Amino acid sequence: MEKFYKIKVTADNGQFYWWHKGGKVHLLPEELVDTWVAKFKPEFFDIMPSGEMVGAGRSTENSFKIKKVEKVLES
Repeated sequence: MEKFYKIKVTADNGQFYWWHKGGKVHLLPEELVDTWVAKFKPEFFDIMPSGEMVGAGRSTENSFKIKKVEKVLES
Protein backbone atom coordinates (compact mmCIF):
# COMPACT_ATOMS: atom_id res chain seq x y z
CA MET A 1 0.00 0.00 0.00
CA GLU A 2 1.41 3.37 -1.05
CA LYS A 3 2.15 5.90 1.68
CA PHE A 4 1.19 9.57 1.37
CA TYR A 5 2.54 12.53 3.28
CA LYS A 6 1.14 15.90 4.34
CA ILE A 7 3.42 18.92 4.33
CA LYS A 8 3.67 20.80 7.61
CA VAL A 9 4.65 24.42 6.95
CA THR A 10 6.12 26.43 9.83
CA ALA A 11 5.79 30.18 9.34
CA ASP A 12 8.01 32.91 10.70
CA ASN A 13 5.25 33.75 13.20
CA GLY A 14 5.82 30.37 14.89
CA GLN A 15 2.49 28.91 13.73
CA PHE A 16 2.26 25.83 11.57
CA TYR A 17 -0.13 25.15 8.72
CA TRP A 18 -0.91 22.10 6.60
CA TRP A 19 -0.21 22.82 2.94
CA HIS A 20 -3.50 23.18 1.09
CA LYS A 21 -3.89 23.08 -2.67
CA GLY A 22 -7.26 23.38 -4.37
CA GLY A 23 -8.97 23.95 -1.03
CA LYS A 24 -7.86 20.74 0.68
CA VAL A 25 -4.77 19.30 2.37
CA HIS A 26 -2.40 18.31 -0.41
CA LEU A 27 -0.75 14.88 -0.18
CA LEU A 28 2.51 13.80 -1.76
CA PRO A 29 3.37 10.16 -2.51
CA GLU A 30 6.28 8.53 -0.73
CA GLU A 31 8.43 8.43 -3.86
CA LEU A 32 8.24 12.23 -4.32
CA VAL A 33 8.04 13.72 -0.84
CA ASP A 34 11.75 13.62 0.13
CA THR A 35 12.78 15.31 -3.13
CA TRP A 36 10.01 17.92 -2.80
CA VAL A 37 11.05 18.81 0.77
CA ALA A 38 14.76 18.89 -0.09
CA LYS A 39 14.28 21.14 -3.13
CA PHE A 40 11.59 23.44 -1.69
CA LYS A 41 12.71 27.08 -1.69
CA PRO A 42 10.87 28.88 1.16
CA GLU A 43 12.13 32.26 -0.02
CA PHE A 44 9.89 31.97 -3.11
CA PHE A 45 6.61 31.43 -1.23
CA ASP A 46 4.48 32.75 1.60
CA ILE A 47 1.74 30.82 3.42
CA MET A 48 -1.81 32.02 3.97
CA PRO A 49 -3.77 31.13 7.14
CA SER A 50 -5.83 28.82 4.89
CA GLY A 51 -2.68 26.78 4.16
CA GLU A 52 -2.49 27.92 0.53
CA MET A 53 0.95 28.98 -0.72
CA VAL A 54 1.31 32.22 -2.65
CA GLY A 55 4.27 33.83 -4.37
CA ALA A 56 6.51 35.73 -1.96
CA GLY A 57 5.73 39.42 -1.94
CA ARG A 58 2.53 39.02 -3.97
CA SER A 59 0.29 38.31 -1.04
CA THR A 60 -1.72 40.36 1.39
CA GLU A 61 -0.96 41.33 4.97
CA ASN A 62 -2.56 38.00 5.97
CA SER A 63 0.33 35.89 4.66
CA PHE A 64 3.50 34.83 6.45
CA LYS A 65 7.01 34.00 5.34
CA ILE A 66 7.81 30.30 5.41
CA LYS A 67 10.51 29.23 7.86
CA LYS A 68 10.57 25.48 7.06
CA VAL A 69 8.61 22.56 5.64
CA GLU A 70 8.45 18.98 6.93
CA LYS A 71 6.80 15.78 5.80
CA VAL A 72 4.26 14.06 8.05
CA LEU A 73 2.86 10.62 7.28
CA GLU A 74 -0.85 10.77 6.53
CA SER A 75 -2.72 8.59 8.98
